[in-house]
Amino acid sequence: MGKCSEITPQPVYYTMGRTVTPKYRIEYNESGRNQVQCWNSKFYGRATAINLEAWRVKHNASFLPSGVNNHVTKALGYVLHVSYARIVNQFSGEVVAEARMPMFEVIG
Repeated sequence: MGKCSEITPQPVYYTMGRTVTPKYRIEYNESGRNQVQCWNSKFYGRATAINLEAWRVKHNASFLPSGVNNHVTKALGYVLHVSYARIVNQFSGEVVAEARMPMFEVIG
């Protein structure tokens, strides 16, 4: 992952011509690719390590055969998997929480 200061804050666009920059973003490694998205506290809860791990587990489960992102798995030919994630305060660059997958994790 790059340094927190290398990534510019990610805005979320709402309708009615408003642009809002959320306070936190998630930086994660998904099957070898670095990804960034906003941390929406209304959906995911407070920016804590416990909530980040819950997000990681749910995100990984979404790519399994019964998940909502299974079509992505079929198109790619393999299951995407988040191995590392962190929540970063977009304004200060401070890492608020981190989550890593266990040494062995059974999926599928």
